Amino acid sequence: MSDMCSYAGGGKCAESAWADSPDGLCICHAPQNGRDADIAHLVWMIARKKHNDPVADFTGWHFPTDNEGFLGKTFFGPVRFSRATFENPARFLNVTFNDTVQFDEATFSGEARFRHVRFLRNASFVRVVFRDAAEFGAAVFDGNAVFDHAACRKYCGFGGATFNAAAEFKNVSFRGHAVFEAASFKDNASFDGASFRSNVNFMRARFEKYVSFEGTAFNGPAIFEEVVLSLGEIAALGLDQNIRRMLP
Repeated sequence: MSDMCSYAGGGKCAESAWADSPDGLCICHAPQNGRDADIAHLVWMIARKKHNDPVADFTGWHFPTDNEGFLGKTFFGPVRFSRATFENPARFLNVTFNDTVQFDEATFSGEARFRHVRFLRNASFVRVVFRDAAEFGAAVFDGNAVFDHAACRKYCGFGGATFNAAAEFKNVSFRGHAVFEAASFKDNASFDGASFRSNVNFMRARFEKYVSFEGTAFNGPAIFEEVVLSLGEIAALGLDQNIRRMLP
């Protein structure tokens, strides 16, 4: 077996293979890295130091359970978390991403805590799997926010979040309670093809441009009380007539 990490899911890894990995992966890619507290601590030490990297590449990493996570960190360059796996919970509270960030196809096995996070450029969560609660309360997205084809299996909260550019939730599966209460959408928003299998709350949400619900399925109670459509009711595209009657 090669002495180098065998991970090849997002380019060749330059780290050495970990002796305890049966697949020849490094300690950052190996799913066994949470079995030993010292190894788990080392993985997070390495991870937290990368916030100053020109490109912080965590593609395919396995993040073991940790009590701090990336709390309060500022990432200065592009960040890649594509196909990463986070154990319970993933803490990103008060993190600032100064450049683009990708979480495409990442898996959050426990809670995903993104409250008060600032995304200064585009943020991509395409095909992310949230197996537990996903919390984006009061997060600010200055660039495009793309959650297309994400799977939210439990509570998913964007209460008080601000979307200053396009917000895309196309074909997202919301299995649990979804909250967009008092969220602010400054640019176009799309929920085309999304499925809300439980309650969804848009109370006091504000849409300054168009919002599209083409092919959206509301299988549970939908709350649209006090929603603000700056361009008028015409700005809500594809909304079922039964739901449209709830608009102020």
